[in-house]
Amino acid sequence: MFHTARHLARHLLLAVALTAPVVACAASGSTAIDGKTYTGTLTKQGETQGDPDDFVFKDGKFVSTACAGFGFKPALYTTQQDGKNLRFTAISETDNGVHMKWNGTIIDDRLEATAQWQRPDQPVVEFHAKASAKH
Repeated sequence: MFHTARHLARHLLLAVALTAPVVACAASGSTAIDGKTYTGTLTKQGETQGDPDDFVFKDGKFVSTACAGFGFKPALYTTQQDGKNLRFTAISETDNGVHMKWNGTIIDDRLEATAQWQRPDQPVVEFHAKASAKH
């Protein structure tokens, strides 16, 4: 039994050591937009009229205020610098297992993103976001 516990502890330490650099990289990239809000619209694919929305990056989490009204919770986000572009991803979800998968780009003070609304046993619905930094 002692041998098994020691073996398990060694594997847990190794797992923590291997994931620590990944977490640090994700957090350091995210700080570029953390604390910023982008104001614009969220438009369902195929429609011309969008709904007002604020896209908020705060404390390492992303929120679409329009989607929050439908029960979507703040989601952890990641970023990746690609030249002048800052790419971000996030997956928001509701208590009922509905997901919104976000993929976006921020260039200067402009945000553009695509969100895929995924409900169990239903087709994916795509939305497009366009916004400017709120000053």
